[in-house]
Amino acid sequence: MRVAIVTGGAGGIGGAIIQRFLELGYRVASIDLPSERHVDGIIGENLIQIALDLRDLDQFEQTVARVVNHFGRVDVLVNNGGIVGSNADDGFGTLGNWREVMAINLDAVWGLCKAAAEHLARSSNGRIINIGSINSEYPSPGGGAYPASKHAVYGLTKCLAFELGGQGVTVNAVLPGAVETGMTRSHPSFESWSARVAACSAVGRIGRPEDVAAAVAFLASEEAGFITGHGLYVDGGLHLNLVR
Repeated sequence: MRVAIVTGGAGGIGGAIIQRFLELGYRVASIDLPSERHVDGIIGENLIQIALDLRDLDQFEQTVARVVNHFGRVDVLVNNGGIVGSNADDGFGTLGNWREVMAINLDAVWGLCKAAAEHLARSSNGRIINIGSINSEYPSPGGGAYPASKHAVYGLTKCLAFELGGQGVTVNAVLPGAVETGMTRSHPSFESWSARVAACSAVGRIGRPEDVAAAVAFLASEEAGFITGHGLYVDGGLHLNLVR
């Protein structure tokens, strides 16, 4: 039975990824900040939750070891946890915002890949799937930290694909566009924003967490064993409008 680690698993895209994995018969370790809906401990036979701040890189090796001790192995790492940060009119924002976004969106990806690599190499089909963004290749207005972090995640994905391929580990990125989650729905301008984005997409709607989860499940599967160093758009064709 394959074992996956998923960060940002408390809800939204991460929750959908975990649900898809469980439906496929995986055992899953969910990593997220401690909260009422994400309490550290054993949730069921095939699911454990680990309360962890992704800025605490010193805990990563111990965390991966905890998963291995509980489930016996690690086959898939999904680096989904991340933050948008604050917008800035000048495109720069504050140094504090820059460092926080980079710590969670980039440093944590690097740290967990490093901590899990040895265990993934022992799997017959080791997989790393990093959740980037459409902003991994295209800029976004209002602040440079988020797109810069997602560009870097995509670059790291390609480098690790080259480095880990000889150990039987594939490394890919999923690049979502706009996705409807609890966080985006709570924004006061969600309705007008989602309508604008839907009008710019090729399929006439924004994404759902399940759309991203389906792409992750494919890249984690045996069928995707010859795909590595790739960035898969899951954006309904939104990027096609951005290049006009």
